[in-house]
Amino acid sequence: MINIWISFAAALALTIIIEGGAMCIWSGNRDWVYYSFLCNCMTNPAVNLLAQLAYNYTDLGYYGPLAVLEILAWLVEAVVYMRLCSWRWGRALTVSAVLNGLSFGAGMLVL
Repeated sequence: MINIWISFAAALALTIIIEGGAMCIWSGNRDWVYYSFLCNCMTNPAVNLLAQLAYNYTDLGYYGPLAVLEILAWLVEAVVYMRLCSWRWGRALTVSAVLNGLSFGAGMLVL
């Protein structure tokens, strides 16, 4: 049981490092890096927990539910960026997609 929590914490840490680093390089704005941190603390644990529950308790497998959850996280994070960074919807969607794509790719490499 402890192993699952360690893997969830490692996934969150990796996501925060990847997305926060990319946001720092992209923008150089400390506030936006902090917003990235907040977004990931909100969405990453939920995505990982719900994907694991779907895998354990349904016949849907892991990757189908994960894909749906990642899309939802992308949209939720885009809304947060739009509100907190005062970005237009298109920019928020793009930044969220790039950041989530980077961290998802890194996570797939680690797995």
